[in-house]
Amino acid sequence: MSNNIKYITGIKDNHIILDKSKDKFSEFADFTVLNCVQNFNSPKRCPNCGFNMVKNGKTPQVLILCPKMAAKPLYMGIRKQKFICKNCHSTRVFPILGVEEHCSISNYIKQQIVVNFKRTTSMKDTAFEYSVSSNTVQRCLESTEDTLNRVKKSLPNAIALDDFNSGTNITDKMSMLLINADTHETIDVIQSRRDAALRSYFLRHYSRRERQKVRFVIVDLYQPYRNLIHDLFPNAKIIADKYHVVLQVSRVLQSTRIAVIRKFGLRSHEGRALKRYWKLLMKDSTELDFMHFNRRPNFKHSLLCDEDVVNRLLEMDEELKEVYNYYQEVLYALRSKDAERFSDIINQKLSTIPSRMRNAHRTLRKHKEEILLTLTHNYTNGPIEGKMNKIKVLKRVAFGFRSFKNFRLRILLSSQATTLNIKDKKRKKITAKQLVLQAT
Repeated sequence: MSNNIKYITGIKDNHIILDKSKDKFSEFADFTVLNCVQNFNSPKRCPNCGFNMVKNGKTPQVLILCPKMAAKPLYMGIRKQKFICKNCHSTRVFPILGVEEHCSISNYIKQQIVVNFKRTTSMKDTAFEYSVSSNTVQRCLESTEDTLNRVKKSLPNAIALDDFNSGTNITDKMSMLLINADTHETIDVIQSRRDAALRSYFLRHYSRRERQKVRFVIVDLYQPYRNLIHDLFPNAKIIADKYHVVLQVSRVLQSTRIAVIRKFGLRSHEGRALKRYWKLLMKDSTELDFMHFNRRPNFKHSLLCDEDVVNRLLEMDEELKEVYNYYQEVLYALRSKDAERFSDIINQKLSTIPSRMRNAHRTLRKHKEEILLTLTHNYTNGPIEGKMNKIKVLKRVAFGFRSFKNFRLRILLSSQATTLNIKDKKRKKITAKQLVLQAT
C-alpha cells in the first residue's frame, strides 16, 4: 500500500494496492469509492493443517467506510484475496488490518468518533459528521465503558467536590463531580450526592490509608457534606470556596435592590434607575470607572461617572446602602486575602448587621474557619465550576440523558480525564489525553 492510500483511508494494511483493472476512483452522487485489491506476495499457511495455501481468485468488492474526502463519504472498495488448501480443501479469506471482522467501518473512523466525544456535540451530529448511524455512535460510546478504568486506587493531596443536576430521567437527580484540586484533572463522576451513596463509593474504592492522605477538600457551603468529609477523610481540612461566600452576600444585595424597586414602584425614577444600573451595584467598588463621564438617561442626562451613579443609587435607600457596604467589605477582604479584616467583619454583633443580611452573616460565621483557610491557600472551586458549565452545555445539546452510564462516559471523555486509561487490544495502556493527541 502506498503512503497516499494510508493517508487518505487511515488503513495501514501493506497488502492493499490499487485495482489496476478499474479506475482509481468511482464517483457516485453521494459518495466516492477508492477501488483497491488485496494482494499477498508470500504464500499463507493453512490454519487447519499447516500446509501452504494457494490463491483461488478474488471476492466481490466490499465497501469499507473511511474518512471523508472533498466533503463526500469515501469508501474503500476492496476485492479480497481467496485462498484454498489443496491438502484439506479448506478455503480462507484473511482479514484487513485496521478493520474488524464482519464490519464495514474502519477502526480509524471509530477512533475518531471516540475522540470527538471530547467536544460538546450531540450523538446525531457526530453520526452525520462521520456518515454513520446514531446506533454506531452509541456502540462506540459503550465500547469505552470497559476500557475506562482507574489507573490506581489513590487519591491526591487535595480534592474538589461539587454537585450538578444530572436530569429528571435519572434515578438520583443530583450527581457529584470529583476532581484533583492541584492538577484540575477529573477523577470520577458519582451518580448520587446522597450521604449513603458517597460513603459507599469512597469506602468501596479507596482504603483508609489512601483517604488519610487527603489534606484538603474544597466544597461549597452545603452543610450535609461536613460530617461526611470528617468521617471519610479524617486528616483533611475543609476549604469553603470563595465564589459561594460572595454568592451568599450578593444574593442579599440583589433581593434588597428588588425590594427597593417595589417600594418606589417600577415606573418611578428610582425604580428605573435601580433596574438599569444594577450591574454597577454588583461590581467591585475598586473597579468602578471614575475617569470617564457619560450622559445618564435616568439622571436627566447629567454627565456622571460610574462612581457618581452608584452614590446616587445608594442615596435612595439607607438599608440598600448598608447592605452594599457590607457586600463591598466582604469583597475587599477576600480579594486582598486579609484574614484579620474578614474576622472583624464576621465577629460583628448581629444587631449592627442590616436585617436582610443577618441570615447570610450567620452562615459566614458558621463556616468562619473554612473561609479563613481559603484566604491562606490558593485552592478554589473555579476549575470545577468551569467543568460544570461544560456539563450543562453537554446535557443541553443532548436534550438530556436517559442513562447515567452514557452521561458519565461523555463527561469523562469530554474532560479528557488523565486519571482514566484506555486499553487497546494489545493491552498497551494509553491515557485518554494521549489518545486525543494521537488522533489529532
